[in-house]
Amino acid sequence: MSNNIDLFNMYVGAVFAETYEHFPLPIKIDCQKVVSDLLCANENTPSSEIHKRHMIASATVEWLIKEGYVEGQQKGSQKTIFKYVVLTSKAFHVLSAREKDGPSIGTQMVDIAKDASTTAKSATISELVGIAIGSAMKAFSNP
Repeated sequence: MSNNIDLFNMYVGAVFAETYEHFPLPIKIDCQKVVSDLLCANENTPSSEIHKRHMIASATVEWLIKEGYVEGQQKGSQKTIFKYVVLTSKAFHVLSAREKDGPSIGTQMVDIAKDASTTAKSATISELVGIAIGSAMKAFSNP
């Protein structure tokens, strides 16, 4: 069982990767799909834990919208589906940043998100989320 912060970081990474890969086109985020994509194939997860993860994934997207990292809206009464989700300009700027000659933070997230089932990759995505959110906080406070 993962703690909420670890799950939050994984879901932020998944949303950032998906929106960065499709930028500037708005996309639909289905939190149930995000959760199922990140569950290990051999993981025997109880349905109560899966439900909890759906709620954390939805709360994560809501938080990203509220804090100005992405724009989008919930799809009617479906609490786990968001439509018209797109990175804000400041989030895109942060995710496009490169360290030295390496790939951008967003490109790294896209690459890792395609196979984030291992603990090492989970730690890497958490580190990238920390860098991205930290950089965005600086950008948001210095318009």
